[in-house]
Amino acid sequence: MENVKSNKNQGTASELATKVNAGALAAISFAEDAAKGIGNLSHEDLALPFLKILGQLSPEVNKRDGKYVQGAEPGMIYNSVTGELFDGEKGIDVLPCHYKLEYIEWQDRGEGSGAPVAIHPSSSDVMTKTTRDGSYKDRLPNGNYIEKQLVTLLCV
Repeated sequence: MENVKSNKNQGTASELATKVNAGALAAISFAEDAAKGIGNLSHEDLALPFLKILGQLSPEVNKRDGKYVQGAEPGMIYNSVTGELFDGEKGIDVLPCHYKLEYIEWQDRGEGSGAPVAIHPSSSDVMTKTTRDGSYKDRLPNGNYIEKQLVTLLCV
């Protein structure tokens, strides 16, 4: 690669051009740096925090529950990752950053693992395959039911 330098003589309009050889570009190998810089991450660093408004039956307010949080009272806001409690009457400032609609497929309570069977995107046609049952659940032909879930990501 070559660069050309221009030097102006003071007091005249003439220019002097000098040819300079800059050498080859540096070779960068990203493979050598793979996985460096993230060695200190733990599962807690990657956990998604949830803000939970505590109620009378929340395990965080029950002193006999293993999930009890010291100082937690109904009406407070609890951060599931940091363990912070916020005064529910004062509230907290949040900024909505992302919104997403999903359809969550579940098996009835007591059947399966208790985890969602599937998460369908809002563009899915899964709701066209359901019928409303007597308990107002949208049932699929396989017996599972669908719940509409609105996901909002917030900056706190």
